[in-house]
Amino acid sequence: MAQVRQLWTVSGLAVELDKDRRFMAQAVKNLVPVVQGKRSCYYLADVVNEMFSRDDLDLTAERARLASAQANKAELDVARMRCELIDADKVRDVWGVQIANARAKLLGIGHTVAPQVAVETSVPACSDIIDERVYETLGELRDFDPDDYRDQRG
Repeated sequence: MAQVRQLWTVSGLAVELDKDRRFMAQAVKNLVPVVQGKRSCYYLADVVNEMFSRDDLDLTAERARLASAQANKAELDVARMRCELIDADKVRDVWGVQIANARAKLLGIGHTVAPQVAVETSVPACSDIIDERVYETLGELRDFDPDDYRDQRG
């Protein structure tokens, strides 16, 4: 008795080949379906041949991609050794200290200038005292020199 080729739906192929239905739909997208009623069906041999003939992995392209990634990593390592590149964590740490110092000084302005402002009778004089302290604190941020933290670089 001769065997007859069997037609399979995408769902049937997914179950039979133990693959995800979306994977099977992708695998049959280049095949011409055999229409059986309202369903599109495929021969198992055609689907398997299509799956094995697909060139999803181009070894030359993957090697080129790997070589490019290795070259990029080497460039970053050289830049780090020349102190042209700083780790983001170290930048966050240094700036965190700067911001914390500025915050502490700004929060302490009220306490330190209160005695001076209390004896002043004019608003402009009070404002000048407060402004002087604020500008002093902001000046420290402005005058920040990254070379002072060179020893903290990688």
